Amino acid sequence: MRASHWSMIAIAYHMANRNKECGSLYFKYVQPVVNKLKETNMAASARISLLASPAAWVSHKGSAIEAIGSLDWPYSDQAFFRIAGFLLEKVWPDDPYILSPNDSYDVEYNEALDIIEVAGYIKDDSASSQVIRKLIGSLATQDSRSKITAEQRNDLCSRIDILIDQKYPSEGYILHDGYKIYLKSYLSKLLKLQWPEWESLIKKAKYIPNISDRVFVLGSIVENIPSKHSSHRAQLLKDVREMMPEIKSAGDKMSRYHYLAEIFWPIDPGVARGFIKEGLLKTSGEDSLSARRKQLDLVDLAHKVDPDLPDKIIDSTDQDPARAKLRKSIKKQNENISFRKSLASPGSDIKEVIRNNREELPRAAWKNLSLLHADKTLPLSEIQCREMSIEASEFPIDHAYPIYAWMIESLRKKYSSTQQGEEFIRPVFDSCCENVLFLESMVGVACGRRPFVPDDFSQEGLGDGVKIISKGERNVAMDMLSNWLRDTSPDELIFSDPYFCPESFELLRLISANCENARVSILTSLKAQQDKGLSKNIEDGYRAAWSKEYGEIPPPQTDIAVLALEGSGGSPVHDRWLVCRHGGVRLGTSFNSIGRLKDSEISFFNEEESLKIKALLESYLHRKTRIMEGKKINISIFEL
Repeated sequence: MRASHWSMIAIAYHMANRNKECGSLYFKYVQPVVNKLKETNMAASARISLLASPAAWVSHKGSAIEAIGSLDWPYSDQAFFRIAGFLLEKVWPDDPYILSPNDSYDVEYNEALDIIEVAGYIKDDSASSQVIRKLIGSLATQDSRSKITAEQRNDLCSRIDILIDQKYPSEGYILHDGYKIYLKSYLSKLLKLQWPEWESLIKKAKYIPNISDRVFVLGSIVENIPSKHSSHRAQLLKDVREMMPEIKSAGDKMSRYHYLAEIFWPIDPGVARGFIKEGLLKTSGEDSLSARRKQLDLVDLAHKVDPDLPDKIIDSTDQDPARAKLRKSIKKQNENISFRKSLASPGSDIKEVIRNNREELPRAAWKNLSLLHADKTLPLSEIQCREMSIEASEFPIDHAYPIYAWMIESLRKKYSSTQQGEEFIRPVFDSCCENVLFLESMVGVACGRRPFVPDDFSQEGLGDGVKIISKGERNVAMDMLSNWLRDTSPDELIFSDPYFCPESFELLRLISANCENARVSILTSLKAQQDKGLSKNIEDGYRAAWSKEYGEIPPPQTDIAVLALEGSGGSPVHDRWLVCRHGGVRLGTSFNSIGRLKDSEISFFNEEESLKIKALLESYLHRKTRIMEGKKINISIFEL
């Protein structure tokens, strides 16, 4: 137990960019215990090697490979999978992290090389394919393009392609090419391959003998086919739906309905709703523990896609006694989800929320922690954390732990990069240390030194004028905008960017986190939406994309104005302005691009200039300006 705790402290040093101390702790306090236990208790040695595997890897990769490679299966696979998870997620290895097929992670080139290497060591085909798929998805994000050069990306794709061909099908596991085709579909999207390559993948997938596996692989192809091949995608989706009744196992059928609903959620929310409803109604008679868990997973997903969907499904069910348990479980899950969301709601009264559902608090806290790690819910405020700590003190330590973990991570996320970090976070850390010392004196057990926590959380204030944002300084730009939003505290904001699209939601996330009550108006162009494949139903596409990216974090009150100059579909406004009554910000490039691939600038202007720009933008929002250079300006506005 002591060795595993030392490995956690070593990881804490690594996460604080103190790799020398991380390695020193691992080799001084963890590895000797593992080696000694090999002589007396191999099972205990293997368990500690598994728990400490991420610390071993970041301390010395070569030694970790040798040590983990000597473990019996499945310990070796579990250890390498644990390492891959840490390299991708960058959170405490034992903390929860929300997972979905479309998740992406912040990965740099050297980390990606490590992840490819680790995936190669994992024998289990399901586990290794998860790692590879998550890496491919992470390489496709805009952020990765600013951290990984085109040459490096091509190198990584080549390595992944070789690994897929060498690894699948894996000896002793599934014998058909399902995982190979599945991963090739993600790689093909990243490489922007032409239709003949997609057609070849579809043909191979249709020969997979197991119907459940065939649906899974064809579903991944439907997900990844570019929007320019929408007619082919629609036909393949039809084929997949027709295959679903052929799946005999109720568990497999529910898993496939959940998978298809999750991948279609950002593509076509209507299709996702249909899969969820079918999945629940067509398996309503199943009563095994596994089936009930999968039904609850579908209800959870239904809430994400459409908060009213579970109630609509209940209303649509007949009074057949076989469906009584389904109605009851949906209702109970609805209550638990509403409770969990209420806990995380900004400004919620913690005492009032938990008054009638205290026993659910630890589970709700653990789920909210997983969402918080993935930036899919907002952190608790300092006041909420105080109230939560009082409630946690009433629980046994094993039930209190998820509550304290959520509370501490909320403080870290919300305040660690602000001047309030020292005021709010340091006392919590000191209190934890004092409690450990108290317990030490109570039980007479000697403790090691305290783990490192940076003493200085302060940051310099921002000046006025022009600020140069160099390539790769995306975080600097976001910090500047966050500080401006906090300092200005606007109740109304207007942002113009002709390239604004769902990929630009990070701006709304910043606004939501720093000025909760602000109302936002966005001016963008129809052309930008068409370029992203959103020309048919822009409103549904935006809402689905927000919910997919940020989960339960509500957007600020936001109106999206889509402007279209007659003929081109472009916006009459070229500059990128973020303005309120008291001042404004000018971005030298689109919000999506700033701090990524090229040098640019951010400049701040005063109230007088801001009011002029605000009046100009409002003339479009309020449809006062309808003509530009003889061309009609079409405008459609919807609320996000």
